[in-house]
Amino acid sequence: MQQKMNRSKKYYKKTFKPTQDIADPALFDEIEAMAKEMGAVDFGYVSNIDPGLVFKGKELPHPHAIVFSVEMEKEEMGKAPSFDTFLEVSRGYTNLGRISQAIADLLRSRGFAAYPGMNLGGSSDYPPIAEAAGLGAVGYHGLLITPGGGARLRINTIYTNIANLPERENPHLWIRDFCASCRNCVRSCPPAAIHHDPQPKPNGAMECIDVVPCRDYFSANWGCAVCVKVCPFSTAGYDLVKQGFDAAQNAQPLPQQDIAAEQSDVAALKNGPDSPANLPTQPVASAPAIQIAVIGAGAAGAYVTQSLLQKHTTANIDIIERLPFPHGLVRYGVAPDHPMVKTKSWAFDRIMDDERVRFFGNVALDRDITRQDLKDHYDIIVYANGAPGNRKLGIPGEDKANVIAAADLVAWYNSHPDYVDFTPPLDGRHATLIGHGNVALDVARMMLAPEDHLKSTDIRSEALKHLIQSSITEIDMVSRRGPSQSSFTPRELADLIELPGVRVLVDPKDLERDQPDNITDPLEAARRQRQLDIFQDLATAENHAVSASDKIVRLRFFERPAKIDGGEKVTAITMEAMQLKETHPGQYSPVPTGEMRQQKTDLVMRAIGYHAVPVEGLTFDEKRQILQNDDGRLLDKNGNPLPGEYISGWARRGPKGIVGTNKIDAEQIVEHIIDDLPTLPVRNGEDSGRNITDLSALLSSKGVSYISKADWTKLAKAERHRGSMRHKYAEKFETMEEALTYLSKTG
Repeated sequence: MQQKMNRSKKYYKKTFKPTQDIADPALFDEIEAMAKEMGAVDFGYVSNIDPGLVFKGKELPHPHAIVFSVEMEKEEMGKAPSFDTFLEVSRGYTNLGRISQAIADLLRSRGFAAYPGMNLGGSSDYPPIAEAAGLGAVGYHGLLITPGGGARLRINTIYTNIANLPERENPHLWIRDFCASCRNCVRSCPPAAIHHDPQPKPNGAMECIDVVPCRDYFSANWGCAVCVKVCPFSTAGYDLVKQGFDAAQNAQPLPQQDIAAEQSDVAALKNGPDSPANLPTQPVASAPAIQIAVIGAGAAGAYVTQSLLQKHTTANIDIIERLPFPHGLVRYGVAPDHPMVKTKSWAFDRIMDDERVRFFGNVALDRDITRQDLKDHYDIIVYANGAPGNRKLGIPGEDKANVIAAADLVAWYNSHPDYVDFTPPLDGRHATLIGHGNVALDVARMMLAPEDHLKSTDIRSEALKHLIQSSITEIDMVSRRGPSQSSFTPRELADLIELPGVRVLVDPKDLERDQPDNITDPLEAARRQRQLDIFQDLATAENHAVSASDKIVRLRFFERPAKIDGGEKVTAITMEAMQLKETHPGQYSPVPTGEMRQQKTDLVMRAIGYHAVPVEGLTFDEKRQILQNDDGRLLDKNGNPLPGEYISGWARRGPKGIVGTNKIDAEQIVEHIIDDLPTLPVRNGEDSGRNITDLSALLSSKGVSYISKADWTKLAKAERHRGSMRHKYAEKFETMEEALTYLSKTG
């Protein structure tokens, strides 16, 4: 790259004397064809560059310019920030130099002045110049967005004396409006350097970034490029984003035939971590203003809020969250080394950006407010408060000091406010982990991962120190079912297998004893088969040839814990062997055999699921461990519907499904709300306005401090900035007190 830059300088060392300044139109076709053959993707021209776009103290050799871009590979940019991304960016700059010099040589050979722009340290502001040339539009991240490569671009210019450059209209300026509703880059910027709203410069251009933190993080982290990675135009692509934008502008859903034709891409656009939006469809209700309380700011609450905003044009929504900060399990339940799953938090923040939404963090139902308070202040209440309880094993010895819930460990390393003082007992050598779900795999991976694997994530700093000092080197993961019935996903299993210095083992005898269920769903059958293929590899003698330095994870099947042995602390766990019995045609269930085995262990962790918790005044189904409801409509103790009260997410259906399952759940609940509205008394039915002091006044009267939406915006930005100073994605605030202290200092 440096060689190309040095070669570009040669064009400036000696003034070139042109012999003409009017070009044959065929020359432009020739230039574009040559450039695109060499790798250029977008091409345009600017006559009389705006002097305001020339950097202070710089001069241009000529006022006209040819502008082009090259694309950077999606896969490599998706690794940002990383050395691989840095190499891809360097490759982009190299290509710019190669193409711009070829164009300059061609033009000079025809008698025209031509001076390639410098890839780095140039004389003018390339993105707005490229926008003026009609290539695309400048996004909120300050980068050019075009049809050719989204934001995965590098731009260069060739300054020239050609006076008759073609003029082209710019059909891409709608991008600015889309960016105003997206802001993925704003939320994801590690040093929080991208302005929430671009600031006007004296020259008429827009200042998108705070240069100093951007430059510092850029220099320390392989050129960063996170804003490029998360931009929807880079991931979903220009055409699909435009299609969604146009559909939203016209208040019409996407044509069904287009969805069918591009089903996988549309799914990625709608549900993926870099989603540009679940853009609003045609509202189905426009009744008088209604006041809605959504209890819980996790995925369930966010998706309920989104669906309400889309389907009721006058719904005003207060999201009330027990914890100081939003996002629920996306913030506190996802492993730190899975950052792409955590990006859903950006989409949730976008939902809260709507002016009809308020956020009240650190406000707990049955602690700070009552159900009656909610009924007095709101027309509709939607409980989306999840399933925060951890299921227990129900065996003797479970109350010993070294028996914990795996979910407690997850909350601890994710900076959950309730676990600030929690210290997991990781001083032994052997741990037993009960459960074969994704949470269990996450915990095993986090306990054995090397420091380099975790240090750049948003893991709690104190937790990282404790994990690195842990003496745990062996983990037995235990399931009462067979290999083909494991509930974790192949991808999660692969993440564990790929950890350096970790060996995952499967007993080949367990594979021989397995009895696969008869699965009619082809996708589920394929998942199970992939899982079994992986187990076969893990069961080979070659894989069992471990070294003394390897950390070991044993996947044990056909066992269940019978009792936990020891005194005050765990010393061993007694396991009962299980066998599969056909309980229905083609369906097998584990049954106990009475055969016992004792395993020495220093720590027992249960990862067998969650359960909802009771709410005062609502009927709790003890058997199903959820609030009693009929398809999301809450019921009283006699089974009658409670008017205006609904439930969504895990609290409704139990702890099953993935994050996106809550979206489907939410849409069903909102359909019920819309259907029920004509029969519900609306508190402000004749009033199109809103008394926005209602809940805040109530909380003030009770002496309850809360985190507002504006507060959270400041805190989220500060978390990323704090993280960038430690060369990690984010450093979270852990407690309400810490957050209030920061807010009081910053105003």
